[in-house]
Amino acid sequence: MLQVWLLLLMRGSVTSLSVSQDPPTLNVTEGGNFQLFCSFGKRNPPPTAVTFTWSWNHITVYEFVSHRPQENVSHLGDPRVQIQSNRSGSSSLYIRDVVTTDSALYLCKVTIHSPLPIINRQGKGTRVIVTAQQRRSVQTTPHDNKTNLPSPLPTVSCYEANRRCQTPFSLLPISFCTLLFVVFVVLVSCICIGCRLYYQYKIIPQSTDSM
Repeated sequence: MLQVWLLLLMRGSVTSLSVSQDPPTLNVTEGGNFQLFCSFGKRNPPPTAVTFTWSWNHITVYEFVSHRPQENVSHLGDPRVQIQSNRSGSSSLYIRDVVTTDSALYLCKVTIHSPLPIINRQGKGTRVIVTAQQRRSVQTTPHDNKTNLPSPLPTVSCYEANRRCQTPFSLLPISFCTLLFVVFVVLVSCICIGCRLYYQYKIIPQSTDSM
């Protein structure tokens, strides 16, 4: 009877496995990075083949660790995600350039394949909350509620609504039309004076000689 009790006690110590995750909760701002950790206690004999499985938001990433050196593994289809694990009992999940949809409960599952028997245990998880980054708002003036942007150089000056627009020429002290009228009057006057002088010095002397 004592031998059976000792055998059951030894079997229970072999199959028992405690998985811990750190930190329990994590707050991160959109665009930042975060890293989660998963580990299990030391075992005797030490495991020779272990699988760490991370899952969140219907995404599952796993890494099988055996007699090979530890390395970084990227999640297929998302280069932002990396896992780093080792047979000594630890694994880390690293995600960069996080977005709000990365908010989730991240679970780590440990499977010891060797030595037998195969053992599966899962941690309690890490709750990650990604806060949206505040966007810069465009300043507005309190009067007309228009965006405070530099205005281009005006080519046409307009007054209030339902009133006509004025060209830059109309902003001068003398309007363009008035200026054209003055030039026209001067030209007509010059033509008239020229015709009179021509008539006086050419036509009149010829009529005098004929007499």
